[in-house]
Amino acid sequence: MYIIQTNGLCHQFGRGDRVVNELTLRVPQGSIYGFFGPNGAGKTTTLKLILGLIKKQTGQIHIYGKPLEQNRVSILKQIGSLIDSPSLYGHLTAVENLLVFQKLYQCRKERIDQVLELVGLSRTADKKVGRFSLGMKQRLGIAIALLHNPSFLILDEPTNGLDPSGMLEIREMLSRMNQQHGISILVSSHLLSEMEKLVSHVGIINKGQLIYEGALDDLMAKSRQTSKVIWNTSNAAKAMETLSGRHNAEKLDENKLITPNLPKSQIDEMNRELLGADVSVYSISGNNKDLESIFIDLIGN
Repeated sequence: MYIIQTNGLCHQFGRGDRVVNELTLRVPQGSIYGFFGPNGAGKTTTLKLILGLIKKQTGQIHIYGKPLEQNRVSILKQIGSLIDSPSLYGHLTAVENLLVFQKLYQCRKERIDQVLELVGLSRTADKKVGRFSLGMKQRLGIAIALLHNPSFLILDEPTNGLDPSGMLEIREMLSRMNQQHGISILVSSHLLSEMEKLVSHVGIINKGQLIYEGALDDLMAKSRQTSKVIWNTSNAAKAMETLSGRHNAEKLDENKLITPNLPKSQIDEMNRELLGADVSVYSISGNNKDLESIFIDLIGN
């Protein structure tokens, strides 16, 4: 089942180019869906369209299987969101900030303690927000988004500007929400090395158009099919002679060979052949691409 389905979604500002162009998204329930793209690709505009913060011009948006336009109020009751930086009162404590939104959302006061625990701010609940670090402010913003107990969370660049420890805290917190509390998450980011450790599904947008969508594991598996294995040996020429053109091996230099990313059984077999021919194998290393490298290949920059 999909929480979000869009079909042919388009939007442009004024007479300029389309910021979102025929966008069709499928966000599975229970997933952490990473929505990635270069600056200006249309990520934030898409999230605002999904939340009804700006009006779509053409296309369809269905959330929980219902059209957004006709069911906006009931749908948004089930969604928490943080777009841009959280709007917080620096002269108030974390609890006092949450009390403001608790009254707006008309939810139970006990929920404040629950969300503070969920985002790891229980010990600093009575600290003035003006003295919070950027990471703590982000977590408080997420706590506010969770106050009304949504089943789906939409976050725009939640780790932007954070140091490595702050990024780790946010990543672990989101993973915990998903795994322990069943909250589905749609998160946009340009920090792909960080998001690779978190997301289960990926949508990549460039110039307003979706250029890839699917499970992260499937994307990484496709990349591995075209990756290579580098063999560091004592004698590449003798190794090539031993292999006699098998395994699609190619000589890189006097010591190194390169082969496709072979199954482990073939790598073991090739290693035994070389050792049997008195060719020492010093190392076998893959050049598997990470998500950031795959992203750059896909967008063509």
